[in-house]
Amino acid sequence: MTPKEFNECLIRIKNGDNRGLEPIYINYYDKLVLTANCELRDRGRSEEVASSIMITILKNAARYDYILHPDAWMYKAVKFAVIKCKQNARNEVLTDFTEFSQPARNENVTFKLAFREALKNCSTRQCEIILLHFVYALNIRKTAKVMSISASTVKREIQNIREKLK
Repeated sequence: MTPKEFNECLIRIKNGDNRGLEPIYINYYDKLVLTANCELRDRGRSEEVASSIMITILKNAARYDYILHPDAWMYKAVKFAVIKCKQNARNEVLTDFTEFSQPARNENVTFKLAFREALKNCSTRQCEIILLHFVYALNIRKTAKVMSISASTVKREIQNIREKLK
């Protein structure tokens, strides 16, 4: 989703059209769940995080100015929501995603499950790089900027990730 399309959706919501959220939901919900699950390792709570972000966008669209980088903006939103979720559940034992997985109904679901399983072998930083670079399709420079690390570090981590996933 381009910044223009994203902001057009926000304008539709500001003007009272609740269906303006649909394209944002379609483009970002799965990515938000995947990002949250990388940290939480709990499918149910990851879906709650993604849903809460969508509700927040719907309620607060009038407060938002033009969003230049919606992918990075959404990534930051999910990171803050995950932190809040962890704070609320500090005394709970985090459960593994596999307890919540459903039988695969098609190849897309099978791929997502395999991808999530592979992410378990990666560090938190590597998970963030995977999500920003491969899921949100940010280039290496933008990924480095969002994570506040150098581009060479991102390149090196991507090489390490590829070796791990082989």
